[in-house]
Amino acid sequence: MKKPQKNMQIYRLGTMLETPGAITTLEREQDEGWQLLLFLRMHNLVSHSNWPSKKEDLGPEFKIMTDDLTEEGFAVLKEGFYKWLDSNDDINRTGIKMDVLEKALEKVRKS
Repeated sequence: MKKPQKNMQIYRLGTMLETPGAITTLEREQDEGWQLLLFLRMHNLVSHSNWPSKKEDLGPEFKIMTDDLTEEGFAVLKEGFYKWLDSNDDINRTGIKMDVLEKALEKVRKS
């Protein structure tokens, strides 16, 4: 799957913090963003290493753009990103579920 030529924003950590009525905290959003970042790095789905090296350095302005991803990374997020967000939309969650992105990665690598 080809990435779009125009660099587009896929994710911004602070989006939910700015959404009226959303029940979340910066720490909760950092946890989710950090797990996403680690997943992308661990599976070699990023095109650079310019992202923060500590969870605490992820601020509301942290973004993932299409240019940050490899072709495969873009395909994985296109396949599973919104499903992953939905699977972690639980105020009582005890951890970040990564199985949705794991399945998306497996599907992309098999195709």
